[in-house]
Formats: sequence, structure tokens, C-alpha cells
Amino acid sequence: MANQQSAPAKRFLVEPLSYRQTALFAAAPAVTLMVIGLGLPVLIKLNLDQQNPLVTLVEGGKTLAAHLGWVIPVIIAALLGFLAAALAGNGHSDAVEADRLRRVLGGTGLLLGTAGVLIAVYVGIYAATSPDWALFLALVPATVLIGFLALFIGRYVAFSDDEQLIELDASMLLRKERMSTLGERSLRPWWVAILTSAIAIALTAAGVAVSLRTEKSLDIFFIVLILGFAASLVVLLFGWLVLVTTYIDTTKSQFMTWAPALGVYLTIAALIVNVMFVNHGLWAGFGSLLIGGGCLFVLLFPRKQQGQWLLNRSVNGLAAASAYKRLVDQQATDSARRDTLLLSIADEASANWLKRKLAALLSLA
Repeated sequence: MANQQSAPAKRFLVEPLSYRQTALFAAAPAVTLMVIGLGLPVLIKLNLDQQNPLVTLVEGGKTLAAHLGWVIPVIIAALLGFLAAALAGNGHSDAVEADRLRRVLGGTGLLLGTAGVLIAVYVGIYAATSPDWALFLALVPATVLIGFLALFIGRYVAFSDDEQLIELDASMLLRKERMSTLGERSLRPWWVAILTSAIAIALTAAGVAVSLRTEKSLDIFFIVLILGFAASLVVLLFGWLVLVTTYIDTTKSQFMTWAPALGVYLTIAALIVNVMFVNHGLWAGFGSLLIGGGCLFVLLFPRKQQGQWLLNRSVNGLAAASAYKRLVDQQATDSARRDTLLLSIADEASANWLKRKLAALLSLA
């Protein structure tokens, strides 16, 4: 086991996360805090005073705008201070304490950055609905700076070489298991599944819509066909992104990757279908229902129950193929990183052994 007191400067070169890794790590808690920060005041005022949600947000933004002159500078100054402390912590005499310092500062910086963005959202809503539109001239650069500093400090969530190796081995093992579950996947190019699925869904919806109308019209057929194709294409592209993200997620639970997106989709789809039924009748309602349901079918129909012909044409099979390629690439990258960590640990062990021998010789002298 390598000594935990290994040289901080050497480990510092390995430990900082990439901006992409930091953003992925911070996305879920940041979105959660934003939703709570915006939704909780709205719900409270709605229950107490039956106040319009937009009015609540505008009032909050107006109050915060009055204090913007000191709130934003304080947040930026704190983030700069965290960054300086994290960089100085690299020379800490105790490597374990340096690691802990970077973790605390990195996590706190991300939370503080999220608070700054939340304040900016409130003030932005107020500025967009009032004559004080010029607030955006100060708000936009300040928000960009806060976001950049938060991500930068968030990169320094430091781990020792041994801790990194344990986490890396666990991640590679779970990724290997994920790859084994993606055996049933598409063998065709990415555009085949999405285009063929969108065309099939739009044709079905257009045919059903025209058949339900008392007055048959070729114009209606083409209108539903074009609109259905456009809507299906957007939904399937978004669904493909969500599925790929779900399949490459190497955490123990993938539920939070797809559940929020599915919930938002079902809510919006239900509203659109309801509006179509109410405003345009059965033909429009069933047409939109077929578009929404068809998209869900090609996205969520289990791959194990699909033959290769269907896998080559379903977005689910396409997403599995895309995810498999990304997992293979990531596995190769992590394998190289693992070799680097093993060499680093071996070097540290050799250096510590030499130090102990020299200390023993000096004590004998």
C-alpha cells in the first residue's frame, strides 16, 4: 500500500477533473437546487396568498436586484479565495489534509456558484418584465464569470492515488457489466433508425387522422405527415441522447438519468394531446396520440425482444450501439490512466523504501 503522505505536487497533476466531468458531476445537484429555489417560494406564496407564480418570481428578482451590487462581488470574491486556497493546498505538508481541503473547497464552490446562478435567474426574470432591462448588461458577464469560477474550483475535488485506483477499478468493472448488457444493438448507421422511425410514425399518424375525418382531404394528410415527421424527429433525437446517456452511466442506478426526461415528455405530450382533442376533434387527438406513443415505442421497446432487423431500425438499438462505442473508448482511456496510477504508486513506494533505508543508515551512524 502506498504511503498516504506521497508528494502532493506530483499527485496534483493527475487529480483535477476535466470541465466536462465537473459539469456532469455538478449537474444533478445544481438542477435540484435551482428547482427548489424557484419552486418553493412560488408554492408558498400560491398557498398563502394565491399569488401568481410569475408575480412571485418578479418580486423576488426586484428585491435581489436592489442588493446585486454587493451580492455578486461577494460570491466572486469567495470563489477566487477558494481557488487560491485550493492551489495553495497543493503544497500542504500533509497530503491527506490537502486532499480534504480541495474536496471541501471544490464542493462548496460548486454550491456557491449555483446560488449565484439562481440569483441571476431571479434578477433576469425581473429585468425581462420591467423597464430595468439594462440589468442584463451587468448580469450576463457576472453570471458567466461565476459559472466559470465554480467549474474551475470544482475540478479540484482531489483524491489520493490509492483512492483514485479503487474508484477507477470499480468504475471499469461496472462499465464492463454495462457493455455486456449492450449486446443487442443496431449494426446500421445512426441516421437510418431515426429517419425510418420518424417517417413510419408520421405516416401512421397521418393515415389515422385522415381516416377519422368525415371529409377526406389530401391536404390534411400532408400537413399531419410533415408536422408529425418534424415532431417525431425532434423527440427521437432527444430520446436518443437520453438513452445514450443512460447506457453510458456507470453509477449503480440509472433511474435519475432517464426518469426526469421521461416525466417532462409525458407531461408535455399529455397537454398537447388534450389540446388537440378539445380544439380539433378525434382525428387531431388520435393523430397526436399516435405520434407521442410511437416515439415512446421505438425508444423504450425492450431490445431483448427485438430481432436484429428491428434493432437496426429502432432508436433504442441505435442508442445501444452509440453507447457501446463510447464505453469502449472510455474503457481504453481509463485503462491507460490506470497504468499511469500504478506507475505512480510504484514510484512512491520505491521512494519511501529508499527514504527508510537512508534513515536507518543515518541512525546507525
